[in-house]
Amino acid sequence: MSIEEIRGKYNCNVITKLSKGELKKLFNIEFGYKSDTRFTLIMAGDVIPSPIETQWLSQNVEYYYQHHAPYQTQS
Repeated sequence: MSIEEIRGKYNCNVITKLSKGELKKLFNIEFGYKSDTRFTLIMAGDVIPSPIETQWLSQNVEYYYQHHAPYQTQS
């Protein structure tokens, strides 16, 4: 999955705010970051993630997206 697809799924309002916070926390733990800055910049499109970060984000954003998608209401 490309970083643009990852950002799209993350920002499309399927993943809840609580789960986004959990994703950010897990990302920081996984890569040893002390603050949320790198994650925030990646998701905003201001920073290009490393291949390892991209792979991790792809797996985890997809997991959360698939978990929350069935609960979305059809309009």
